[in-house]
Amino acid sequence: MENMFYNNWGLRGALDLSHFNTSKVTNMEQMFYMCEVLQTIYVGNDWNISNVSNNEYMFFGCRQLVGQSGSKYGDGKGYGLDRANFTEKNGLLTFNGLIIKDAEDNSAALESYNGQTLNVYYDRVLKADQNEDGTWSSHAYSICLPYDFDLTELRDANKVQTTMLFYIKDNKEFIFSNCPPKLKAGVGYVIIVKEGLVRLCADK
Repeated sequence: MENMFYNNWGLRGALDLSHFNTSKVTNMEQMFYMCEVLQTIYVGNDWNISNVSNNEYMFFGCRQLVGQSGSKYGDGKGYGLDRANFTEKNGLLTFNGLIIKDAEDNSAALESYNGQTLNVYYDRVLKADQNEDGTWSSHAYSICLPYDFDLTELRDANKVQTTMLFYIKDNKEFIFSNCPPKLKAGVGYVIIVKEGLVRLCADK
């Protein structure tokens, strides 16, 4: 992707790259070089810069660009890969979709997620309750993830229990039943955290 949008004065306002899968990209040198009137760059779930090694002057001259957290071009040092994110305070990118962070007022948004949003960034911490004597008390959470997530390791360590709500038609009642620890996207679960914490992060 070297020089992909190099010195492109036609890019005004927002540039939507939320469909880009960059997991195999190694070169982003001068990708947005001197896009002086570009204000927003949207990315999605597949924005992955882990294999990028060449990124010099990636955002150089993007003086009107503002990131997810409000970070501006002149706020941070460097114009390369260290700013090619939306999660950090110095990031110059914006996430195009639903962001769920570890806060009580965000959890309801994901529970009602209906699959119509293309991109979902989910970062939530589930915690057991620690008592004064150092022991733990279980804490249950209702979740519905936008992607598959494997809790096998924590289940085997007896730190979490994965359950689902089932309706027994003959008895006309709902019951909670244990289920496999490999959670599926779009399915409702009740996760019981027995000890410590579990981070259900999109950057898994």
